[in-house]
Amino acid sequence: MDESAKTLPKSSPDKEDDQAAFTPNAKSENANNSSKSDKDSQDEKDDGNVVFPDFDELVIESARDVPWFLIEPDSKCKHFWSLIILSLVIYVATILPIRIAFLTDSQTWLVTDYVIDFIFMVDVALNFFII
Repeated sequence: MDESAKTLPKSSPDKEDDQAAFTPNAKSENANNSSKSDKDSQDEKDDGNVVFPDFDELVIESARDVPWFLIEPDSKCKHFWSLIILSLVIYVATILPIRIAFLTDSQTWLVTDYVIDFIFMVDVALNFFII
């Protein structure tokens, strides 16, 4: 008898088993193959998609865990500060070039420029503490 007659033919895997091996939940599907009735009774949707938590729940949870020194981007103080910075940027963009071109330097304008520069530096530092 020749040896090819003694060997058993290899069984080919089902097409579904091949696809199941490449899905993200293949490990859990193979482990729970015997308990399919339990899985059907739970009414789970297993389409391979990842379910993320609700965004509103994440925002509420993160608001509780915020340290006191961090600034919320939607707070009233932050909006007020942004309004102050916007008005100073408009001042620097409009008044400063006119003053440099047509007016002489005076002590009042110099102090005003230093105060505005200091406020801009504080703004840069505060931006490190915004969530």
